[in-house]
Amino acid sequence: MLNEDCVIWLHLLCVLQKLKENLFQYLQFSTKSYKVWNYLHDIWYKNGKKVIPANEYLCKLLTPLSLAHWHMGDGGWTPSVKSYSFRNKFFWAAKNDVERLIAILNKKFELNCTLHSNNRIYIPVKSAVKFCQIVTPHMEPGMLYKVDKSITRPNLSSIVPSSS
Repeated sequence: MLNEDCVIWLHLLCVLQKLKENLFQYLQFSTKSYKVWNYLHDIWYKNGKKVIPANEYLCKLLTPLSLAHWHMGDGGWTPSVKSYSFRNKFFWAAKNDVERLIAILNKKFELNCTLHSNNRIYIPVKSAVKFCQIVTPHMEPGMLYKVDKSITRPNLSSIVPSSS
């Protein structure tokens, strides 16, 4: 998944964070910076502030692969509203910009995304099958629990060294 030329360090960390009585574990790593990627920064940041890019860029940048990566990083199933959502709320963005993003997602991928509180994007259950068909082929096997509830979340304790 990560090329050794890109990774500066990999730090395995078992987090003992209790949130609603759950123990969360994660891997933390840092990557090298390459100037070739600066154009993406220029698209997503204007005058030092994060922005939703112009439609011309969004149409090119939003691919099944990028949608899968977005979902692996910020997406998940939200049982209370029975839909997938992107947890990375666009609280920093103007509502009309998030609506532009939703319009592109809906048109390009034939989804029925909606905007909820805190500029959170939801993919309702009627679009769930289509969404999963789009992203699943591009997802890492260890992240498939985010689209298939029959798959359990991977247990990192088998790869995290014990602290003893």
